[in-house]
Amino acid sequence: HRSLEEECRRLEGSLLDSSSQFEQAKADTERSKELEAKLETTTRHAKEAQAELDHWKSVAESRKDEIVQLNANLRDVSTQLLELLKWKGDSHVELSEAAKSAIQLAARQY
Repeated sequence: HRSLEEECRRLEGSLLDSSSQFEQAKADTERSKELEAKLETTTRHAKEAQAELDHWKSVAESRKDEIVQLNANLRDVSTQLLELLKWKGDSHVELSEAAKSAIQLAARQY
């Protein structure tokens, strides 16, 4: 009879331990599910952020190409402007010399 009571107490203790372990496992499983959901959300946000970063890198790269092209165009226009100013200067010198010659010729005729 006594050994039966001891066996019952041992089984009750074992049952309480098993119940406690079950509750802990249940809590751990719930926490694991919460962490998994957070990981999925964080992963999704990271992918979205990477996609946005890639987009802006692409925009920056295209802007860089545009700036390179604009700088090339600006150099071409500057070169053309310098050539035009040189031509205008040369023409001005030629006109001045022609005017001086005309004045001298006119002065000689009078």
